[in-house]
Amino acid sequence: MTHEQTPTLNLNLYPQGKFADRCLGFVDDLARWESVNYPRARALKKQDRLSREATCKVLLANLYQSWKRNPSATVGVLKIKNHYAIKRAEIGPYVTYKSVMVLLDFLSSSNLIEIVSEGRKHPNAQQGIPTQIRARQGLMDYLDQDEISPLQFCTEYPQLILKAGKEDSKRHLTIPDTLEAQQLASGVDQINEMLDFHWADIELPDAELKQIDVSGLHFPEALYQERTVRRIFNNGSFEEGGRFYGGWWERAPSRYRHHITIDGMPTVEMDYAAIQPRLLLAERGVELDGDPYDIGIDERFRPLVKETFNRLLNGKHKPFPYSNTSQGIVFHEADIGLSWDQFLNLIRSRFDAVSDQFSSGAGLKLQRLDSDIAQAVMLKANTLKVPMLPIHDSFIVRLSDYPDLVRAMESGMLETAGIKIPIKITEPQISDLTVRLSKHWQQFYSYDPSQDNPPEPELTNQFVPGYEGYQRRVGAMIQRKHKQIFR
Repeated sequence: MTHEQTPTLNLNLYPQGKFADRCLGFVDDLARWESVNYPRARALKKQDRLSREATCKVLLANLYQSWKRNPSATVGVLKIKNHYAIKRAEIGPYVTYKSVMVLLDFLSSSNLIEIVSEGRKHPNAQQGIPTQIRARQGLMDYLDQDEISPLQFCTEYPQLILKAGKEDSKRHLTIPDTLEAQQLASGVDQINEMLDFHWADIELPDAELKQIDVSGLHFPEALYQERTVRRIFNNGSFEEGGRFYGGWWERAPSRYRHHITIDGMPTVEMDYAAIQPRLLLAERGVELDGDPYDIGIDERFRPLVKETFNRLLNGKHKPFPYSNTSQGIVFHEADIGLSWDQFLNLIRSRFDAVSDQFSSGAGLKLQRLDSDIAQAVMLKANTLKVPMLPIHDSFIVRLSDYPDLVRAMESGMLETAGIKIPIKITEPQISDLTVRLSKHWQQFYSYDPSQDNPPEPELTNQFVPGYEGYQRRVGAMIQRKHKQIFR
């Protein structure tokens, strides 16, 4: 793996429990090392101590997980002050450039980490090539004294992130202390409480799960670490953006979605049909016949029409022809029988009633509306005790919760936008393994310790070859949930 491809430090990855306690011990060692090598004229400020503690936790958590994946792998650390300042809204107040630098100096001088290569500027990249580091054996031996549970690591983000626009990208934006901000944050908290109580997984052979290739998304660690969401707003305003991000299921390739289970149960995915054009048209009191993305060409080009519409809506300039072979979205003039300009004109003609919104950046305002609808759907699902995985305007729920999802989506749309939009369902693909294991997990749901002498459920030891990791994860998390209910 080249340095350009190695993962950079995940500034939101924090350890818990005994691992975190060991990290704090290194902060004390740093103070003693500093008193010998760089004596201080005055005592360390409380803010600086907190900064070192947070940064040390983040640094060692990254080194530990990288080592566990591959002892020879490195982690990239950017030695650029602005990198940490620009990310302040996302990483919180404590992880700082200054603390990263002093900890790298201390850990390398103490022979606990290896500086494999120093960072350097890259002629074709703004942020350059990060400094490459990895843990040494002594550090790992100390950190790995006890059995470390994957649950001891999690990503921590604020509920709301306010991003500046491109014209002012270096400005630090803080969330205002307003009633609106408090209500938005409360909604995220309620959704995350439900997500944290349930367990989403991917029913794949253990070896295949580890091979899923998404930059910065490592399985199975991500299943434990990226289980909650946050709302990200754009251009320094709560009026733009606001979509939910953060769950591993959102970044996992779409071809794996039908393998997702919740609490070991099979799932189904549903979404609103052509939500953005329908919302945009509804604002003008216009309703198109049939599928809004039907512009009179072969149905197999529908994904291309949809993506081009989104680019027209969100962009500021005329879009270039699509050539995204990884998603199968490619414009071939000979195949479609139209030039690129003719193709664009067909889309503009189909959406003539709202064509003035193209190249205006109106899409971000629509995202605020569709994200409010998504929140309404999930909060309604919460009242029904239905765990739900959001992917913008689509939702994944247990197959048994399908009727509740329909009701939540219909009421969320009506309450927020005042209209009805057709709901699409992705047909579930249930494996024999899911069916077999679902019957086993069911014993936990039917167990009630308040009854006389109920048989206490136990985890099965009859593992299906290749799926041992999946079965252990789901079994352990269902048992954990069960104990939370009846403790």
